[in-house]
Amino acid sequence: MKVAVVGAGFCGLTVAYRLLKKGHEVVVFEKESSYGGLASSVEISKNIQVEKFIHHTFQSDTKIAALINELGLTADFIFTKSKDGIFYNQKIFPFGGAFDLLKFSPLPFLDRLRFGIVTLFLKRTKNWEKFNNVTAESWIKKWYGKNSYEVIWGPLLESKFGDFAPKVSMAWFWARIFCRSPKLGYLKGGIGKILDSLVCTIEKSGGKVLLNTPVKEVKSEKKEILVSTQNESFLFNKVVVTIPAPTFVRITPELGKDWQDKIRKVSFLSATSLLLVLKKSFIPFYWLNVNDKNFPFLLVSEHTNFARSDWYDGKKILYLGNYLKDGDKRLSFSKEEILDSYLPYLKKINPKFEKSWIEKSFYFKAHFAQHVATVRYLDELLGFETPIKNLYLASMFQVYPFDRGANYAVKMGEEVANLAFQKT
Repeated sequence: MKVAVVGAGFCGLTVAYRLLKKGHEVVVFEKESSYGGLASSVEISKNIQVEKFIHHTFQSDTKIAALINELGLTADFIFTKSKDGIFYNQKIFPFGGAFDLLKFSPLPFLDRLRFGIVTLFLKRTKNWEKFNNVTAESWIKKWYGKNSYEVIWGPLLESKFGDFAPKVSMAWFWARIFCRSPKLGYLKGGIGKILDSLVCTIEKSGGKVLLNTPVKEVKSEKKEILVSTQNESFLFNKVVVTIPAPTFVRITPELGKDWQDKIRKVSFLSATSLLLVLKKSFIPFYWLNVNDKNFPFLLVSEHTNFARSDWYDGKKILYLGNYLKDGDKRLSFSKEEILDSYLPYLKKINPKFEKSWIEKSFYFKAHFAQHVATVRYLDELLGFETPIKNLYLASMFQVYPFDRGANYAVKMGEEVANLAFQKT
């Protein structure tokens, strides 16, 4: 069977890897000059790379752990206890466990106890479907309480989702609590080593990964699927598309109005990442939630408080993450404009910080990076099979109630590969 995979992120490369192992002929089309999608890396100095966007794995991420083991990379897969904090009311508070929670003075003591009990309940609850029809905001206010919403969860939901925050499904929020673990995993040398190994195996197995090759159109051609690029057209027995759903709609005019409308109902946010290579440590945490809606970013992550600094020649790696609605003027900002707008707020977190600490800076944007899982999202969730026979869609908006991430991209890639093979 001759198969095309559109998109060379974790999902697409997993599809190609699995189908090649089953003996099929596979070609992967990728519009960018590098593979990996949101998991792609940037070289910060000679032979040293780091992800463009923050990446780590949870102890519950069994699919990517199994893939790492299968590729022979387990020896470099290291789990470390995460150091977390919250920036609230112009102060930094440790927030990495029960002891930190008990000392978290912005919440009254009884609310701290209530916070811990409700969080434990969510960690032990497996029946997430019951949360599909209720908003995260209403559930949190009812069970965590108004104070916890206003101090902790509300600022995070509103900073991430903006106007969409009141509509976000509680099922999505449940997954964010349920999957988290005290220890986080990271691959020495970066997550790019997994991608490199996948591509190497794909090519050694006879598969092709075509970079700088955007797909312009996908359509049925008798019993086959025609994939057209700028310069050529190719016929395949099956095609698996793993790019963002809105792009899939644009390149697949035969989809039909019903499917197109269902995809268009889903709202998406763009992810932005300002990556700084610093001479000095900025915060004593790996993960710092910024619980101040007036800040231009919602997350500060010092990667080298998690991964070892000596892996990066002793440099400190800092991420400043944010999500923006389509049309936000900041999506058109240059790296210098974004950095200048962030600098005063970095000083608020660490008054000692100076611009001179920055050795290098990078700014990355990813459109359609985050879907908005609203109430009753499950009711409209699309499967992998499209109205066009032998054409499949596996995109991160279909990962529900879970969120985007390498583990679920791998899981989805394996599932759609199995489905496509069973339908042969």
